[in-house]
Amino acid sequence: VNAALCRMLGYAAEELVGRSFTDFVHPDDVPACIQGGRQLVDGTIPQLQLEERFVRKSGEAFWVRINVGPIRDAGGRFLYSLGVIEDIDGHRRMVEALEASEQRLRELTRHLEELAGKRTRQLESSRAQLQAFFETSPDWLTFIRVTPDGQFVYADINSACEQAYGLPRSAVIGRTPESVL
Repeated sequence: VNAALCRMLGYAAEELVGRSFTDFVHPDDVPACIQGGRQLVDGTIPQLQLEERFVRKSGEAFWVRINVGPIRDAGGRFLYSLGVIEDIDGHRRMVEALEASEQRLRELTRHLEELAGKRTRQLESSRAQLQAFFETSPDWLTFIRVTPDGQFVYADINSACEQAYGLPRSAVIGRTPESVL
């Protein structure tokens, strides 16, 4: 073992030498680690690459990326392995936080789309009700807008107004009240 592994795991070198590699692998990740190790020893795979969790002496779990290669004798018999272990916990946690944030954003977007659809349907219903009221009211109802030059002109009139003016809607819309009366 080297000093970097000792710092990473929180053990002194003499506490690590002679122990099994799987003593430091998170219990949930041990089966995949053992399977990969067997494949490396029997030559099924030329090299083992995994992302898994290790457990520090303090009990804290953290993510690592391991690359392990076999050292074989001249006859191809497995002697031992040489591993490079990279602490990727910070990176992995950032990726997990980003994925969680993206999931929350997707959920928020879905909720907002549902809410917008509901509000759109409510608005369409309100507009239809208002239009029906406008068209069927016995009272003279008009919509008047102001032009950029400050004049008031009809934007719309209802049927009662058409009858009172004696003019079709198309002859009133866009004209000033003074020009219609």
